[in-house]
Amino acid sequence: LVRRPDALVCKAGAEGVHATGLVKSGVGIAVKIADGSRRALKPAVLAVLAELGALSAQDRAALEPEGSGVLRNHADLEVGEVRAAVTLERRRP
Repeated sequence: LVRRPDALVCKAGAEGVHATGLVKSGVGIAVKIADGSRRALKPAVLAVLAELGALSAQDRAALEPEGSGVLRNHADLEVGEVRAAVTLERRRP
């Protein structure tokens, strides 16, 4: 459990699940990576938090350093990247 009492409360779970509560706004998010892999979890959570305005550009840069999503093969050649493609929709009950 990760907690920053003034801003957010986070809990990572098994099989690619992560939940975050934004303390001041009362907004909660849950992210599930379909294949259960953890490597896509951090970019997805950071992208959702950024879309919600819960992270500054400076926060995001500190949490996701340049090149952190690069995938390399056994010869250390760059073969791809892990990055989030997030678009949030506001739903009204």
